[in-house]
Amino acid sequence: LRGVNEGGDLQWVVGYPVRSPEGELEGAFVTGWSLRKYALYLEEHAQRELTAKQEDKTKALPLLYVFVVKGAQAFGGPMTPDGNAEAIGELDLPNKAKDGLFKTTLEIDGRRFVVAAKAAKALADDVFVAIMMSPV
Repeated sequence: LRGVNEGGDLQWVVGYPVRSPEGELEGAFVTGWSLRKYALYLEEHAQRELTAKQEDKTKALPLLYVFVVKGAQAFGGPMTPDGNAEAIGELDLPNKAKDGLFKTTLEIDGRRFVVAAKAAKALADDVFVAIMMSPV
């Protein structure tokens, strides 16, 4: 599921019974996302928003990664470096971001990143979305 890099993934899956007008079970509607694919979707959306709001089109956009975090596991898109995902996973977001927006900075391989994370309770009580940005 990850595409380019190796590594695990989790899936978010939802199901709902499909019943006839008489109430008999006829099937199920099931949908879901790979957490890595969802992180990629969010990352691409954030990049489009940054591009649209950029005033000076000659300047490079910041380096941006988005993660979906469950517990101590952070899942980024297929091109996200594993070290970045590990660093996000080590932030203990279930404790630090459970009550609202959590912000911090990280340095990875000599590059400084700003990180912001918030609970994604629409997915689950223990799921968070984190954004990692660094100027280019």
